[in-house]
Amino acid sequence: YSGTGNGGEVYGASRGVPGIFGTNSMDFQGSADELVIPDSSSLDLNDGFTLNAWIKPDETLGVRPSMSSNPEIIGKGDSYSLRIKDENYIAFSQNSNLKLMNSTGHITNLGIETSVIGPLADYDQDGSIEIPYVDGSGNLNTVDESGISTSLASGAKASRSTLGAGDFDDDGRDEVYFIDSSTSELTEYDFSSGSASVVGSGITATAVSGGADYDGDGQKDIVYLDGSQTVSWWNGTQTKSTGKSVAGENNFQYWIGGTAGPEVEKYEDGSWTDLSGKNNAPTNSIYSGTDTNSGYFLGGGGGEVTKWDGSFTDLAGGPANQVRSLSSNKTHLLATAGTSVYTYSLQSGTWTDHRGVESGPSIYSSAHSYGSDQVGDYWLVGHGRTGGTPKARVSKFDGTSFTRISDPVFGNPVRKIGFNGTHYMGGGGGGNIGIYDGSDWSQP
Repeated sequence: YSGTGNGGEVYGASRGVPGIFGTNSMDFQGSADELVIPDSSSLDLNDGFTLNAWIKPDETLGVRPSMSSNPEIIGKGDSYSLRIKDENYIAFSQNSNLKLMNSTGHITNLGIETSVIGPLADYDQDGSIEIPYVDGSGNLNTVDESGISTSLASGAKASRSTLGAGDFDDDGRDEVYFIDSSTSELTEYDFSSGSASVVGSGITATAVSGGADYDGDGQKDIVYLDGSQTVSWWNGTQTKSTGKSVAGENNFQYWIGGTAGPEVEKYEDGSWTDLSGKNNAPTNSIYSGTDTNSGYFLGGGGGEVTKWDGSFTDLAGGPANQVRSLSSNKTHLLATAGTSVYTYSLQSGTWTDHRGVESGPSIYSSAHSYGSDQVGDYWLVGHGRTGGTPKARVSKFDGTSFTRISDPVFGNPVRKIGFNGTHYMGGGGGGNIGIYDGSDWSQP
């Protein structure tokens, strides 16, 4: 619960645990549990600020933090993060500047520009902690508490959750795990040999955790997200999967835009790059788009839906008409085309045609609530009324069936619907907009 409307969705953690203020704390088991809060301008901390966290560890903080799968305690994309480590150090990135705070509260600016940092540990066994990080050129480095950097490897992917650590080979020294920016292969830097090598026979990964015995079989594992955002691990001889996907929030550090050309452009670091000449680039005018943790998705004419995650993939077998809207949740895309609604499973890669609402009006817009506690977990799709006086209509879609809700307060047809974490907003003919709180519409 948040008094400022920044409530979040719990994944895995237990609620109602005794804490410093009664029994309203949460128990995180330390590898995949998290509390995800939808993005909000109120979380943009541009001036001086303080990040606080009450933590009661099951073991002493002297336990090497690299054995924890997610050392980040609080974080907002690449803007800021709070991490706690052994020796009572906290490393964090503020406005892409790497800083280190000791147990007395003294903060040292290490003079490193990065937003991708990994677990702290004494990697070179010199008695001082080091912080792995990826610089702006995609180089993997470490920096110690005095600000001295050491270059380790090149070609590291520079996005959140792409650095992990752990002593996988039991040689008494932690390794750093990263993702190759060109091949997306899970890669290990071994400090004993001073070299980097691909893990296994080539494992495609989008995020990496660390090395520890996660499944309790006595054998060390490296936990990662595979190409479909499914939680998986490598135990030294084979890969295993939980079958659980965490696809959802976009971790890419750029924007993708499309035009009627069709033309696709990537906006990154203040400049545009034309992607239109890439293999499998869209061939029809682009009308809609959405994104998940696995990539960007563009909807175009002729029912064309294309994924971009560093390269283009045509998601064939779906809509047959112009894709008027695309939206997404953690597991599916939803495309509206003509009078039909289609869903695409991010796990299985298959399309399902759910036909249309009511008697078949054209569907122009859609949005998903991402499991909001306030309004529920469903899509809204905007359409019109067939026959009689044209009128805007909106229906809930739960992945299987449609349910009409109260008519919106704007004109026909419903051109656009969005969701901000607590409310839907829609717009239609006549230039009016409406806000839906889960029960009824109002007009701002």
